[in-house]
Amino acid sequence: MPGEDAKELPEVPAVRSAKPKAKSAMKLKKLETGRGTVQQRDLEKRLQGIEKKLDGLQKSFVEMHNRMDEMHRYIFWRKIWTWIRLFLIVVPLILAVVYLPPLLDAWLTPYRELFQQATGVTGGAAPSDAQLESALEKLKMFGG
Repeated sequence: MPGEDAKELPEVPAVRSAKPKAKSAMKLKKLETGRGTVQQRDLEKRLQGIEKKLDGLQKSFVEMHNRMDEMHRYIFWRKIWTWIRLFLIVVPLILAVVYLPPLLDAWLTPYRELFQQATGVTGGAAPSDAQLESALEKLKMFGG
């Protein structure tokens, strides 16, 4: 703890083996003989290789990020185009259902009157026998 006196741990004697391992002995010899610079060059080459790989990975990640942005934009505009197409199809159908019957009624009224006058039918009901007989008489009069 910060306020307490730090207790010192007793020193543990270092355990050393009688014979150093062969690999560690070779490393020591290389460093002692001045070949350490060769190892530094080797390490620098490895470090440069790792840096090149990291640069390549960074370029790949940037390229993937750009492609992902393109895909997101494509999906976004595709969704918008889908809604536009839906409105271009559905809205005219709804407007036709609402506004077309009164317009057709206004346009067809004169023709209905002509048809009713020609056949003698009123109100769209089935003609009675008397109306059929009068229509037959009119046809006979005109040479039918």
